[in-house]
Amino acid sequence: MLLCSIALLAAVYAVSSMALLSGLAVYYVPSAMWLAAFIILLVRDPALRETSKVIVATALAIGVFQVALLYDVAMMFGELGRSPYSFTPFGLAVNTVFVYSRVLAFEFTRASVIKRFRRKPGTAIALTAVAFALLVTPLSSFSAALSSGEDLAIFLTSSLLPLLAQSALASYLVLVGGPWASIAYTGVIEGVLHYSPYLPDVGWMIEGLLGVTTPIVGFTVVSLMLSLSIPRLKKKHMELRRSLNRGIKMVAVAGCLVLVTWASIGAFGVKPVVMVGRSMEPSINMGDIVLVAKASPSDLKPGDVIQYYHESIGPITHRIIEVRHEGGELFFVTKGDANEDVDPWLVHSSQLMGKVVFVIPKLGWIAIAIRSIPSLLTSTFGG
Repeated sequence: MLLCSIALLAAVYAVSSMALLSGLAVYYVPSAMWLAAFIILLVRDPALRETSKVIVATALAIGVFQVALLYDVAMMFGELGRSPYSFTPFGLAVNTVFVYSRVLAFEFTRASVIKRFRRKPGTAIALTAVAFALLVTPLSSFSAALSSGEDLAIFLTSSLLPLLAQSALASYLVLVGGPWASIAYTGVIEGVLHYSPYLPDVGWMIEGLLGVTTPIVGFTVVSLMLSLSIPRLKKKHMELRRSLNRGIKMVAVAGCLVLVTWASIGAFGVKPVVMVGRSMEPSINMGDIVLVAKASPSDLKPGDVIQYYHESIGPITHRIIEVRHEGGELFFVTKGDANEDVDPWLVHSSQLMGKVVFVIPKLGWIAIAIRSIPSLLTSTFGG
């Protein structure tokens, strides 16, 4: 029965990813398959019906807190935008069945998987957290994210990492309170985001930060509540406590990854860039990482190493040889240290991306090696 439910969820993901459905079938077919998965587990495994009312109430409160915090932050630092969902009676009915059939199927399947791994709760949390986060992430999102490093960083920060954190919390709620606890948590979030006529728009950076930190708060609240209400937990459920610690660490790592991805796209004013060419040798070698900071064009002088954008080539990191003022505009003459001639174009101040402020030797070879794997596989096996 578990395999049947997993197969149904996988089938929905495959059908949706390949865009095999159109019209209202996009809603009807997945809803029917999700409901089938839910009913199979509900009928065939009565143990999944067990729950803790206290944990369910706590999970509901955590979900309300997460949504309320998102709206509060949006009103202070962002804005509220119109919801794209239909609010006609028919539209509300279709969306209700679509959203909550998925929630029921996901959480009962999650509970069944965790039940199978009940002797290894840490493994159960990690496995289900990753699996169910991926199941709600379309393949098209991954392909779009791989188009550039910045797109990948934004995707990780605003989408995948928050989904992993929330999925980890849902798995822990299932572990300690049954599937209805995670249904309460995810259900209230889905409900507000699908039934509210206005949705919060806080920008991808804040959205990612809130999406990771609020599950950490949820982990902490549930942990404290269990420790206070069940004194025997220390003696009889040490593995459960250890799994909680692993879960919190996993979510904390996700938070750190959010900060790292912010830094990778220059969110803190300094952006790391891997040198993939040899035009700046010997001062900056291929495989070095340069830290590029935002700089005012008027503050730059000959000798400074800058990064600028060329519309045909992309980002270029070269040294300023001369600063020119022509027609009231600021231009730079640039040159690679290893090149004999200066660049055959003037760099306008509007092309400036930043100034190199620090060099980290050799560390960029890791990124170069990773990037070369696809081409290596293609040349080896592609014929």
